[in-house]
Amino acid sequence: MMEEIQQCLQDSMQEVLRGGARGARSGLEKIEGSIWQTYQALPKNEFGHIGPRAVRYLVHNYFAKEHGWLIKGLEPHGHQTDVSEVHEVNILQDKAPALVESLLESQRAGRGLALQDAVAMVATLERLIFDEAIKLLQTSYKLNSLAMEKPLDEAGIHEVLTSYLILFEMGDRAMLQNANLHRALKTRAAEVGGNWPLLVEFEQDAVSNFGFTHKHIRNPFLSTPKFAFEDAVEIVEGLTADYGKWQNTECQQMKSELMELDSQ
Repeated sequence: MMEEIQQCLQDSMQEVLRGGARGARSGLEKIEGSIWQTYQALPKNEFGHIGPRAVRYLVHNYFAKEHGWLIKGLEPHGHQTDVSEVHEVNILQDKAPALVESLLESQRAGRGLALQDAVAMVATLERLIFDEAIKLLQTSYKLNSLAMEKPLDEAGIHEVLTSYLILFEMGDRAMLQNANLHRALKTRAAEVGGNWPLLVEFEQDAVSNFGFTHKHIRNPFLSTPKFAFEDAVEIVEGLTADYGKWQNTECQQMKSELMELDSQ
């Protein structure tokens, strides 16, 4: 299992460094622009590079600042995170951060990490998280008995995306196999109210924003918009990137509300 994860990380990192579809140069430049000042301020070794502890701080700080994410396994030692301001993200059984760090270290033969190495680590982790988000999206289609090959109408895309946000929010407790229980949970959440309307509004805003930014390429002769799986992927990547920042103190109650409904 560990070998498979390490190979997955190696492949992801190589694609990022090659400038693949999700690792475009503009994305790398954006990450570099976000972290370079912090990198310059961190202590360096005799090679002018930063060590593992500083790497953890740098990457942790990037995800908390840019996405509102707390990646388990990347918390700096002794650092207490205000969990009301971030959303915990689990990727590849929490092994990814240490493995990426190890891969980069092995490439530098223990000399520490240069700025470009830190950028590559951030981009790789970001890519892995979005890849995991796509897997949850695929599960969301299945839980709603919808085929990924067929375009969805507006009602369908809203059902899929609210399912995705529930799975993303619940983390390890998410019901990935039982469609009946999942639909029952959504129904109860809507009936109870609480913070559910806020989650729905967040999802609906994402769909509306997608429609606005793509209006020049949408078919003007369609009376109602249709959403291909690729459209859903793009919306989900935006939801995932913005979710942590969107959360506020009130929305933090959503997870506990869903857990309580799940136990009923």
